[in-house]
Amino acid sequence: DELLDRRARQVPRFAKSLDPRLQHSRGSTPRLTMEFSIESTSTLFDSSGKPYTSYSITTHYQGQRFQAQRRYREFVALHDGLRGEVSGLPHHFPVWPFHLNRLAPEVVDGRRVALCSYLSAALAALHGGVMPARLRSFLQLPQAQANRMTAPAGPSGAAPLLPLEKSDTVILVAYQLPLTVSRAEGGGWEVEWDDESVLNQHALSLGCRVMWVGGVGCAVDPDEEEGLAQLLLGGYSCLPVFLPAALTDRFYHGFCRSYLRPVFHNRMRLPDSGNPFCEEDWRAYSAANRKFADTVMEVYEPGHMVWAHDYHLLLLPSFLLRRHRTAHIGLFLHSPFPASDVFRSVAVREELLRAMLHADMVGFLLFEYTRNFLTSCKRLLGLEHEFKSGGFLGVDFGGRHVIVQVSTFGVSPSLLENHLPDRLAPPAAASTRDELKDLRAELDAPAASPRRLLAGVDYLDRFKGVQLKLLAWEAMLSAYPRYRAGHTLVQVMVASRNQVKLVADARDVRADIETIVRRIRASYPGALHYAEVGSSPAPHPLKLDC
Repeated sequence: DELLDRRARQVPRFAKSLDPRLQHSRGSTPRLTMEFSIESTSTLFDSSGKPYTSYSITTHYQGQRFQAQRRYREFVALHDGLRGEVSGLPHHFPVWPFHLNRLAPEVVDGRRVALCSYLSAALAALHGGVMPARLRSFLQLPQAQANRMTAPAGPSGAAPLLPLEKSDTVILVAYQLPLTVSRAEGGGWEVEWDDESVLNQHALSLGCRVMWVGGVGCAVDPDEEEGLAQLLLGGYSCLPVFLPAALTDRFYHGFCRSYLRPVFHNRMRLPDSGNPFCEEDWRAYSAANRKFADTVMEVYEPGHMVWAHDYHLLLLPSFLLRRHRTAHIGLFLHSPFPASDVFRSVAVREELLRAMLHADMVGFLLFEYTRNFLTSCKRLLGLEHEFKSGGFLGVDFGGRHVIVQVSTFGVSPSLLENHLPDRLAPPAAASTRDELKDLRAELDAPAASPRRLLAGVDYLDRFKGVQLKLLAWEAMLSAYPRYRAGHTLVQVMVASRNQVKLVADARDVRADIETIVRRIRASYPGALHYAEVGSSPAPHPLKLDC
C-alpha cells in the first residue's frame, strides 16, 4: 500500500510541474482546452487468455465527448513514443506497473487516477503545440481535430487565432435577449427576433452553433417561466434569465443605469447624500450576475465558449470560472471605459477589475477605452501590460494571460438588404415616396430643387450627444453661409415610453434639445428637420437614405 501511494503521488507532482493550472507562480501559461476522465474500468482477456484491465477514457473537447478503451501497456507505449516528440516528459513512465497485484481493486483505482493525471500533464507539456498524431490516435479523436491547437499559447503568451468550426458552440450572454417577447391575445406568447439588437441572429456570422442567454424584457409569472423557457430554447436557442422585479429594479435601474453607466461615460456622480454608493444596489448587481452564471451553467459543457456583453455582466467571468475553472470566457464592452482617475471613484473598482480579468479576452470599441482599462489595471492593481509575439496586448493576472483587444460592431448587410427600397413591396415603396414628398413640403422645398439631407437617428439620452451635434450644425451654418441653402439636417429622436423611463434627466435633455432646435429654425429656415418618434424599426431610418 505504501508503494502504491508513493507511486501514485509521482504523477500529480509531474503534472504540477507542467500544468499551469496548478502552478500560479510560474506566470502566464494559458489553460488547456481539453479535459480527460477515466470513470470506469473492466477486466478483459487477451488472445492467450490472460486477464488485463481496460480503462475507459473520455475526452471532452469543444463541447464533444470522445471515448477510447486502452490498457496499461498501451499507455506505456504512448509515453515511449511521445518522449521523442515532446520535451519535458520523464524518461520512465511515471505509473508503477504492479505485476503481481495489478488486478487488485485498490491498484486498479489508483492507476485510474494516475493515468488520467498523466494524460493531462502530457497535454500540458505540449505548451500550445500541435497535438502529435500518436496522441490523437490514442484518444481516438477524429481527423478534423488535427488542425486545432491544444492550448491557446506557449510560454510567450501569444494566442493563435483559431477559426470556429461547426462543432464549436458559443454562448452569448447579455442583459436582454435579441428577441421581442409579448403575450398573445388568445393566450401564450408571441416571439420574434429583434433586428435592432446588436446580437441578433443576422448580425453574427460565426459559422458555429450559437446560443443566447439573457432576460426577456417583460413580466413573467413564476408558474409560466418553465413553459416560456422551453419555447425559447427549443425554437430560438435562447435560454431566458428570470429575475424578481425587486432585484431587477436595484440591479438594472439602481446600480447599472444610475451608478455605473454615468461613470463609464466619464461623468462623475456628485454626492447628493451622506453615502452616494448604495450597498443594496451592489448586492443586487452581484446576485443578478450570479443568477446569469447559474443559467449559463445549465447549458454549458466543457469546450463551449462564453461571450458576455456590456457593463451589466462584469462579474460574470468570475462566477463562471469558480464553477468551471477551464471555461473559455470573453467579455466585450459596448460602452466606453472611463479614465483611471474617474474609475477610481467607483467604490467597488477593484472588485470589478478583478472580475473582468477572469475572462480570457476583454474587448473594447476604441483603443482609448483599452488604454483607460490598462491604466486602471496598473494604478489600482499594480498590473503591467505588455505586447506578446503575434501582436497581442494583454495583462498577466492570477497565473493567466488576459488578452485585451480592440474591435467594433459593424452593420449587418443581410439585414439592411432586406429593407432596401427595391426590395420593399409596392405598398411600402409607395409609402416611402409619400413620406419624402411630405418632408419636401414641410421644408418648403420645390420638387425640382436639389437638396442634400444629412440624417441622424438617436435615442433621447444625454450620452448620445445630440445637443453637441445640433450645436456643431449651428456653428457650421454660421461659419459657412453657402451651406444654409440646399442642405438639411434631419434629426429623428427615438423617445419610446420605456426609453424615457431609463433616462433620469430625460425631461432636461428634451428641453435642451428643443431650445437649440427653435434657435436654428429661427436663424436658418429649412436647415433643420426635427422629429420625435416613439419607436424606430429598421425600415424607418433606412427610408431617410432613399
